[in-house]
Amino acid sequence: MALDPTRPIQRALERNGKFNAVRIGQTRRSIDIYHRWLSITWKQFLGTMTLLYLIVNGLFAMAYVACGPDALEGATRHDLAGRFYDAFFFSVQTFATIGYGKLTPSGLLPNLIVSLEALVGLMAVAVATGILFARFSRPTAKLIFSDRALITNFDGQPSFTFRLANERRNQIVEARISVIVIYDVVTEEGEVYRDLIDLPLVRDRSPVLAVSWTVEHSIDEKSPFYKADRKKLEDLHTEIIVSLTGTDDTFGQTVHSRFSYLPSEIEWDRYYEDIMSWNEAGVLQLEMSKIHDLKPPRQT
Repeated sequence: MALDPTRPIQRALERNGKFNAVRIGQTRRSIDIYHRWLSITWKQFLGTMTLLYLIVNGLFAMAYVACGPDALEGATRHDLAGRFYDAFFFSVQTFATIGYGKLTPSGLLPNLIVSLEALVGLMAVAVATGILFARFSRPTAKLIFSDRALITNFDGQPSFTFRLANERRNQIVEARISVIVIYDVVTEEGEVYRDLIDLPLVRDRSPVLAVSWTVEHSIDEKSPFYKADRKKLEDLHTEIIVSLTGTDDTFGQTVHSRFSYLPSEIEWDRYYEDIMSWNEAGVLQLEMSKIHDLKPPRQT
């Protein structure tokens, strides 16, 4: 089976660090609800919590309505829509254990439903608070990577390079970075598979990452970028995946960040604009707005 450069392949790692894969054939036991609650976006989390809150209160409101028109003392509405209105907001008060006192349950069945809802509300608040705290307290690295990686000469040596910067005013201690290249390979038997190779770096460790870091790989005969142009890399469906780990000096916990580059996101024979300078007081300053800026090679 020959390589097919026209075969559509999406990037394995999205630029937000999420792995781009769809899992099918999973059993219910393999679905981790807690992990999913922690990994979804804040918009999805808050939207889902709000939807569940409305659904649960709506179900209990229907239960109160089903108990009859005399289930809630103090209710002033007697049509079906009005009874549901009163029952819904009574459910909200019960769920949150507020209890203003205007509406009260009347009869055994409504009181049993109130008891059940109070229990459900207490457990729901405990679970929601725990997940919310876990999401807030989880340390994360806030790094910005250059939009474009470069293949250019550095000290007379062809190099693949990219840069990153720490957006927070903290330090990532013992930062380590690894880069792998994914591309299509054909075996002697004609099978096509995706191969992963580690890219050796000039420096893969930084004792303290406080500002920026330009990561460099020297291109030699063993490098996957040796004599490669954009078309060759695209035909092999090449993707460069970057992973950085370190210890956040504020939390004292391990943080990580991931990024990726496609051949279309690599520039040849360009250089990065300098983003570090010193002000009049001699203090180092970092111009974050220039992290993506490029310049042509200097004319000699």
